Amino acid sequence: MSKRYASNTEVPSDRSRLDIERVLMNHGARGFGYETDTGRVMITFRVLNEIGALVAVQISLTMPCQDDEEFTKTPTGKNRSENQAYAAYEQACRSSWRQLLLIIRAKMEAVAAGISTIEREFMPDIVIGKGGRTLGQWMEENQKAIEAGGKIPLLPAGSQ
Repeated sequence: MSKRYASNTEVPSDRSRLDIERVLMNHGARGFGYETDTGRVMITFRVLNEIGALVAVQISLTMPCQDDEEFTKTPTGKNRSENQAYAAYEQACRSSWRQLLLIIRAKMEAVAAGISTIEREFMPDIVIGKGGRTLGQWMEENQKAIEAGGKIPLLPAGSQ
């Protein structure tokens, strides 16, 4: 099995968040924000698309769970000390932030180079309607109707 990107990074999570904000702002994003909750991080920003319309994007990242055996036990199944478990958990969090930075940087570079568009790169993360839901969330909520070919609810009205 190949090693995961940034699995040994020493870059603190807060620096990666600042790096993400810097990448987005350098590519014209506006209104950057982030929110953390147990087991999840959410990055939000707005950016102009090719025709000058403001697109709201909300990227949700599932974070590692501190109580997972991945952190509380060694690869051989032995219990880790509390300090060892926390260190392993923190390493996984740092890796997740670096991975998110890599994805966002690649997407924004593809858009800047004209290889892709904001909509293509961030389609599931585009905020639709006034409730703050993303297109990806709407699709998940309506997946059964979509698959069955039944009546699919209309997308909510735009948020801008």
